[in-house]
Amino acid sequence: MSEDGAEVPGDIDGLALDAAVEAIVAGSQEQDSETARANLEFVADDDGVVSRESVEATIGDVSKVVATVETRTELAAGELEEARERASAVDDLGAVAFYLEEFETRYGNVERALDTLQARLDAIADRADWGKIYPVAEELREIRPAATQVQNAADRLKADLEGFEQWLDDRGTRYDEVSEDLNALEESIDDLGGAVDRLAAAAEDGEEAPEADLPTAWADTTLRVRMLDLFLTDVRGELADLRTWDERAGVDDDRAADIEARIDDAAAQCDRLTARLDDLAEPEWRDPVADDLAEFDAELEAFDPPVDWAEVQQTLETYRSRVGAN
Repeated sequence: MSEDGAEVPGDIDGLALDAAVEAIVAGSQEQDSETARANLEFVADDDGVVSRESVEATIGDVSKVVATVETRTELAAGELEEARERASAVDDLGAVAFYLEEFETRYGNVERALDTLQARLDAIADRADWGKIYPVAEELREIRPAATQVQNAADRLKADLEGFEQWLDDRGTRYDEVSEDLNALEESIDDLGGAVDRLAAAAEDGEEAPEADLPTAWADTTLRVRMLDLFLTDVRGELADLRTWDERAGVDDDRAADIEARIDDAAAQCDRLTARLDDLAEPEWRDPVADDLAEFDAELEAFDPPVDWAEVQQTLETYRSRVGAN
């Protein structure tokens, strides 16, 4: 008991929920009543009583959840091993190696998260005398949703591995994927062509571009057009992998040639956009951002196919912000 007669934190075995919450809040300056109630509700029994027995029951429930996570992680591990075996004949190709590396990383993250869950649960369950009820309730309430997150990650990994295996087995799907990437590239070229048209019209009229002043609009559009070269390199790399794959399988048809023709046409359009931007650039537009553009080009050159486009997008946004500040 504390000096004023209130229950101290930990001495709440057998208390009703309201009384247990009051005792925890009275005995600790770090716990507000809302948080205390949420933690204790998690371990209270059906009658709303907090006890060592109810906490033990909750430990059992959470242990079952963690055991399910273990099972789902084992299933994901089995699917990963299956994917490795099915990809063994082509795992030297860029796209296949990229996917496998990504899956390995994701599985490692799931495995480590599961180990952490197990360690946290064992620290409670294996304790000869786990002492005060409240810290255990707090820990259990944190472990439960964390376990759900790990289970979801394991399930998503397994599903994605199954999709990867289908991709390995279906040549048409692989070519469809490259074609979709090329569609996205062509859409970007069209969008940037419109941006260059607007910039040229505004420059001719001596007016400001709709989005920003002319130097900033030119620099921003230039960055985005230069990124298209990396997009082209990435798609060419995808196509080269598929052609090698076809050669090993003894397959030959016109689909690869059709895609290559589209890539060549896209490259020519990119060259025209670059030339138009160069023609538009005034020295006072180019000079303040010359170093930023050169650094951006150097960073893009560091990316090898298959490209991590999330990382590239972050790089682009960084430089767009920089040229906008000049």
